[in-house]
Amino acid sequence: MENMEDQSLESTVFIQEENHNHMAVFKLQKAYKSFRTRRKLPEYAILLEQIWWKLLDFVELKQLDTFL
Repeated sequence: MENMEDQSLESTVFIQEENHNHMAVFKLQKAYKSFRTRRKLPEYAILLEQIWWKLLDFVELKQLDTFL
């Protein structure tokens, strides 16, 4: 009977340890994802600014075409 209790205790400790490892991996992945997102934000801002200027140039050219 004592042997079964030892096995049960060992499996409980193993499950708790696995759960702890799972949570640690989850937190690490979440931190990496937020880091990656923050790193990409300036890239998106630059792309958005380039698109904005291209749009303004396009509108200006369209207006010039209508006047000519």
